[in-house]
Amino acid sequence: MVGQDFIDLATELAEGSSEAKHRTAASRAYYGAFHVAVQLLADVGIQLPDSAEAHRKVQFCLSECQESVGQQAGERLELLRRRRNLADYNLRERAFQQKAPAEKAIILAQRIVAMLAALRSEPAWSRFRAAVRAYASQVLRLPLR
Repeated sequence: MVGQDFIDLATELAEGSSEAKHRTAASRAYYGAFHVAVQLLADVGIQLPDSAEAHRKVQFCLSECQESVGQQAGERLELLRRRRNLADYNLRERAFQQKAPAEKAIILAQRIVAMLAALRSEPAWSRFRAAVRAYASQVLRLPLR
């Protein structure tokens, strides 16, 4: 299973007609993008905690990676996380009665995935790898492999 699998599921759920499906689609879209980011960081040797604090650490790593596309991906991931929280925790929010918020979350997740993919091309990859490893190790005190 990979992060994109969650985004694919979100796309299926967003086609449904129930508020629960729309909320779940928005949630899965976030988790899809989040797991793609986790894999990117793992590929540069950053070991994230297996806890809720991983969400903030991923966002911090991206925001401080010294590559503008990575920083933008981090900002958008944080926005998508806030939308996920709204979908998962605020049941009084009525926007999810319509499918538009779920569709917007999916589009945002797909954009984040594309931005993260762009980081894998040289010369961005080498710069990203060096900067994010230094930040993760020195500031966040995350272990490296």
